Amino acid sequence: MPPSNSTTERDEIRELLADNIRALDDRITQARAEGLSVETEELQLRRLHTTAQLARQYRLLARDADVDEVEADVDLLREALAKQRQ
Repeated sequence: MPPSNSTTERDEIRELLADNIRALDDRITQARAEGLSVETEELQLRRLHTTAQLARQYRLLARDADVDEVEADVDLLREALAKQRQ
């Protein structure tokens, strides 16, 4: 099982990513309500691109957490099988 502090760090990173995604979404929504100039549209595209990158990183961290859980379950099963064989 992975150390608990790495899980905590992962959770902190995921929360940071989620906060940034929400903040970018708020900015995008606000800019749409105010109307889009050419400069604002370019900024919106950059914000959307950044949001997509953050979402991808968030998803990868979530997948890593799932893999860690499966590995921990496999380790428990191996230990249980080893005890049964003894």
